[in-house]
Amino acid sequence: NAFKGISTITSVKIPNTVGRISDWAFADCKNLKSVSIESGTVRGLTAIGKYAFCNCVSLTNIEIPKPTKKIESYAFKGCSNLNSIKLPNSIEEIEPYAFSDCSSLSSVTLLSSIYKIEQGLFANCTGLKSIEIPHRIRTIESEAFFGCSGLTDLTLENKILSSELEEIGSKAFQNCTKLRSITIPKSVKWIRAEAFKGCKNLTSIIIPNSVLRIEMDAFKDCPNVTIYAETNKKPDNWVQKLFGEKWNPDKRPVVWGYKGK
Repeated sequence: NAFKGISTITSVKIPNTVGRISDWAFADCKNLKSVSIESGTVRGLTAIGKYAFCNCVSLTNIEIPKPTKKIESYAFKGCSNLNSIKLPNSIEEIEPYAFSDCSSLSSVTLLSSIYKIEQGLFANCTGLKSIEIPHRIRTIESEAFFGCSGLTDLTLENKILSSELEEIGSKAFQNCTKLRSITIPKSVKWIRAEAFKGCKNLTSIIIPNSVLRIEMDAFKDCPNVTIYAETNKKPDNWVQKLFGEKWNPDKRPVVWGYKGK
């Protein structure tokens, strides 16, 4: 963290001899506007450490080169003017909260080389309007898109979240107040607690037969939603013995046996 909080730093050029940007390396460099990371064959960057560029509020864009494989937790958290990120197809892992509180980030294309959207990855990215979720994503972890109040579109194919997605984590889309409709893909088995809580403008959600369990308050405070369930009746695992009907606490209308339009 040798450069942490140095306000006179406005630009940084990182040579291809650097293998990892260390934890907190440029955190709180409030006037850092430009970061150039050199690609090449000498060694090349493979990882960006925890909090490496946290709260670099003047940084507007960054291009991460090959052969970078890992972006660690909170690496770009609080970069409130960061509006674009270019990721290489060498990326294998992006850790929790790496881009949280990047309020100017408007769109992100995730890569098919990752299998999980980590906890809080884009939490409170209020400017995020659309997200393209790769078909290989199997889990959307808790709070992944929490508070993304500008999010309107979740796209893969025909508005289906992801063809291999199995689990939507707790609070994953909580308070995504502009999200209007969503079709859960037929691969999903589990929708965890408060997953869509507070999605005030959500009008429809289609739940396939593959969903085995919905946890409490999954659709709480969604005053306009109609739930379209492909199953003909409520599965036993949608009713938790300790919590009763809390998966749909506001008793929003449910269309059982939905066959599509």
